[in-house]
Amino acid sequence: MKKIYSLLLLLAAIMLPITATAYDFMVDGLAYNINEDDTTLTVTYQHYPNKDNNYVSYDNASGSLIIPESVTYEGRTYSVTSIGELAFSDCSGFTGSLTIPNSVTSIGYEAFFDCSGFTGTLTIPNSVTSIGYGSFQNCSGFTGSLTIPNSVTAISWRAFSGCTGFNGSLTIPESVISIGESAFTYCIGFTGTLTIPNSVTYIGQNAFSDCRSFTGELILGNSVTYIGPAAFACCSGFTGSLTIPNSVKTISYDAFNSCSGFTESLTIGNSVTIIGEWAFSGCSGFTGSLTIPNSVTAIGEWAFYGCSGFANINSHINNPSIVQLGDEVFIGIPKDECILYVPVGCEQEYRNADQWKDFDQIIEKEWSEVISGDLSGDGKVDVEDVNATINIILEIKDASDYTGNADVTGDGKVDIEDVNAIINIILSN
Repeated sequence: MKKIYSLLLLLAAIMLPITATAYDFMVDGLAYNINEDDTTLTVTYQHYPNKDNNYVSYDNASGSLIIPESVTYEGRTYSVTSIGELAFSDCSGFTGSLTIPNSVTSIGYEAFFDCSGFTGTLTIPNSVTSIGYGSFQNCSGFTGSLTIPNSVTAISWRAFSGCTGFNGSLTIPESVISIGESAFTYCIGFTGTLTIPNSVTYIGQNAFSDCRSFTGELILGNSVTYIGPAAFACCSGFTGSLTIPNSVKTISYDAFNSCSGFTESLTIGNSVTIIGEWAFSGCSGFTGSLTIPNSVTAIGEWAFYGCSGFANINSHINNPSIVQLGDEVFIGIPKDECILYVPVGCEQEYRNADQWKDFDQIIEKEWSEVISGDLSGDGKVDVEDVNATINIILEIKDASDYTGNADVTGDGKVDIEDVNAIINIILSN
């Protein structure tokens, strides 16, 4: 037993220098690890000990931070390609700008967490493909606009949460597929219109909650399938109308709660099956119409609470009695003034259905279903519509030759983006 114990102590002594080594060298006050390829470097965390058990500390750092593109050590030149996890976390003493070189491809989780002293604009180079979770959380001193580079495919959770100083626009490129939970929550200074590009399929919980200073429209791309809980809650500055694209299947609870600035109509796309609890509660600025598609099977409690401005509701639901309704779905909508339009032949069903029957004016209306991407007008979106769009682009045929609208993206032109949008609709069905 004594021999085994001695052997364990020996192994621990051998391993100690290996496990204690956290950076390979320092140059100009920054610590680096050599990556596996032996030619590139990662800027590493401030408190890891080196092989001599000395600790590196950036706690007293001040002024600007410039991360170099390359570093020379002992006669060898390395390219700096990564900023490691927690590398500068809690370094609140920086008081100037942050410069990230074009050589960097990844920014680790919480790399600049709570670096509240940085000032000026934040420029993330186009070389960056990965932004870790919480990487810039609570960097409240950055100002101006923020542009996510078009090399990034995912914006991780809490990536820019609490960056309250941004006071310009937010640009999300077509390369982004998902926006993580709380990615931009409490970024209270962003202004202008927010466009979610057609590439985005997932918007996580609280992704933009409390981004209350946006002053333009909210444009949701037509590939989004999921809008998470409270994704846009308390974004009270958005104006104009809101269209939930046909690609969306679920609108989660509180998704647009207290978005009181919308001033026109609300159109819910014809693939939505669930409208969550409190989804549009407190959206008191809507005027015009609320359009609910026939695809809806459940509407959560208080979903439209306080939406007092709607002049009418266009319900395309053919059988209201089978739709699961939570408590007080339409509370706050003036039912003596707001007209409920229903499909032809369905008036009596609505007058017998719980909550729907509370509307004084229930009027049958005949309308033709408009399906986004259905150029041929055959009631479905398929490869024929893809071919039709290509024909328009190649000027083989004119847009007027087709029943549907070829400009699926709504950007004023018919191009490859519309082809991609139609393909995404097909794949999502």
